[in-house]
Amino acid sequence: MNRLQQYFDFTVVWQHRGLILEGLLTTVQLTVLIFVISILPAIAVALARRFGPGWLQRLLGAVVNVARSVPTVLSVVFVYLALPFVGVTLSAFASVLLALSVMQVVYFSEVIRGALAAVAPGQYDAARALGLSPIVMLVKVILPQAAIVAAPPFVSAVVLMLQHTSISSAIALNDLITSALSIQNMTGQASPIVAAGVCYVLLALPLVRLTRRWERARAHAR
Repeated sequence: MNRLQQYFDFTVVWQHRGLILEGLLTTVQLTVLIFVISILPAIAVALARRFGPGWLQRLLGAVVNVARSVPTVLSVVFVYLALPFVGVTLSAFASVLLALSVMQVVYFSEVIRGALAAVAPGQYDAARALGLSPIVMLVKVILPQAAIVAAPPFVSAVVLMLQHTSISSAIALNDLITSALSIQNMTGQASPIVAAGVCYVLLALPLVRLTRRWERARAHAR
């Protein structure tokens, strides 16, 4: 077998397609669930940091800074291996879901907070001049404008979230990477790793293209 076949012998991948598909399903499930769980808390944190009282802004800012300083893989390992010492034992899937959801709240909230800060102060003044209540001003004036600014970095954060699910392999959760590594160990070939890479590209590419289209549309609208 030549070197090229070591990387592109997809008959091996096809023979073990069940394991690959199982890992792919786990990766997709994690990505969707993390998004669903983290998006509303992220919005709440961003709004609190932007419009909340000073003490709350400082407290949440400190929490976010600490969370951003912790490697994501360490948070997963901590939840899975350290929490049992205090009587909290979670499955590998639940550990990854909890750890990555918390981290994603931090990443999403930073994107949303930055978008809220990018809304011109004059928009707030105009909304107040019209007599809009704070809630109506937020829903009808501020958030729609912030969403336009937040869309590209938000999609990038979703792609990063997809990539972070690969950290599951650190605790042997059968995600896409773990499945590919298992097949590689059984067959002695690198083609399962290449196949896993192709799967990640196929999952992330539509989101990346969506970001590019959004940026071009904004550029044309200016």
